[in-house]
Amino acid sequence: MAVQINPDTFGKRVKLLYNGWKDNRADIWDNANALAVVVGGTSDDLRYLKSISLHLWLFGYELPDTIMVFTDAALHILTSSKKAALLEPLKDALQSSAGAELQIIVRSKDQQQQQMGALLDSIRAVDGARVGTLPKEQHSGQLAEVWAQQLADSGLTTCDATAGALQQGVLD
Repeated sequence: MAVQINPDTFGKRVKLLYNGWKDNRADIWDNANALAVVVGGTSDDLRYLKSISLHLWLFGYELPDTIMVFTDAALHILTSSKKAALLEPLKDALQSSAGAELQIIVRSKDQQQQQMGALLDSIRAVDGARVGTLPKEQHSGQLAEVWAQQLADSGLTTCDATAGALQQGVLD
């Protein structure tokens, strides 16, 4: 049986996420106007992380070695080519439900730094960029480690978006 992501379920849930984030940005999202969520390599020890719960809630599957950056205008996802093919059918659902564009970047290990730079540029394009993250999560794997370093070195202001995600009931 081939893996498929249900676009209708994704559309409903991503709409809840975007609406809750936009409506409560100052109250529970620590004024984040961009969200960055990383899931590193697979591990049984990591299955209870909020980022993985978000993947399961949105997609019905965990997508290891994947970075998602949410802005009002777009959801940028850096992932493998196989996962990109799974996500491609969600473009219309995201546009119609949340009014945002789905931009999928197929991960290339030899261009990974530049690809992460493009994700950071999408955050910098937001006026007064303040990036909500899940800072208590420690993911394993090269992708997660390089992303953490690039985000730390970016000069962007980060904040803890955990309370917002929990309040929305997304990560219960």
